[in-house]
Amino acid sequence: MTISKQMFADFERHWWQLQDANLQKAESTDGLKPLVPIRSSFNPMRIPALLPYISLLERKGPYNIEARLSGTAVDKDLPAGVIKDNMFDYLEPHMLEFCENIYQAICSRPCGVYYERTVHLNTGDSFKLCRNCLPLADKDGTIKFMIGVAYAETDSLKPFPPNIAYTRMGISYYEYIDLGYGVPDMERIPSFLPGGQGHGHKVIRNTH
Repeated sequence: MTISKQMFADFERHWWQLQDANLQKAESTDGLKPLVPIRSSFNPMRIPALLPYISLLERKGPYNIEARLSGTAVDKDLPAGVIKDNMFDYLEPHMLEFCENIYQAICSRPCGVYYERTVHLNTGDSFKLCRNCLPLADKDGTIKFMIGVAYAETDSLKPFPPNIAYTRMGISYYEYIDLGYGVPDMERIPSFLPGGQGHGHKVIRNTH
């Protein structure tokens, strides 16, 4: 699958349209100024060209990020499982705090982020998963959703062999997106431990 940087920029413009509408609504009704758009204001049918790449994540708590929605292009180019479970299940211990800090910043500051993950398979292969995340709030204003576009560079790996498993994931590149509230200081990305085993910690999901 190929996706241009322009598509990431197009999605960010759409997010800002939602934010502008929410701010205008608050001003006209003397309501509380929303920090970010409400999830219910997002209608994927308004951006049909990006719909196959849409990805919606929910931060259900510390160290718990789950996918709530993924576009058909993402599902088609990934073997089942990697975007369905808690993403922290696939991280080595030394990556947990670093990744938690990123997701916490998105929802608490709030800010956006673009990142690239390296996903390792039990076949010895790996691929890059790229995603941007911009925050959305639930109806009571709690910021816990992250919406964006995602794609995986897996063309060289298909067709996937049977019983493929994901052994580990880690962020290889990231940058914050300032939404008007500033961004956190950048942290050094932890390196994979030798052998990638994380002192014996290894999570494998078999798919059929």
